[in-house]
Amino acid sequence: MDGTFTEACYWEVDGNSDEFKESAQIWIYLEANTNIKLFVYSGTDRRNATKVIENDSEAAFGAPIRVPVSEKAIIVMQSTG
Repeated sequence: MDGTFTEACYWEVDGNSDEFKESAQIWIYLEANTNIKLFVYSGTDRRNATKVIENDSEAAFGAPIRVPVSEKAIIVMQSTG
């Protein structure tokens, strides 16, 4: 083993859709240029998540990602060290 490791964690972000207009969106963007990979999906949980970024690519630094508030955003962060 070369001593490297990979860690990943995820967050489920949603809003009470009764309190927002149907067109409301959750905005997500990577604010700091770090050594992590950030992936964004939509769905009610990780078992039915749908990719938000084309080709299941990682989020680009500074590029906003929008998920309708009527859906849940699932944010996955992966770090290798």
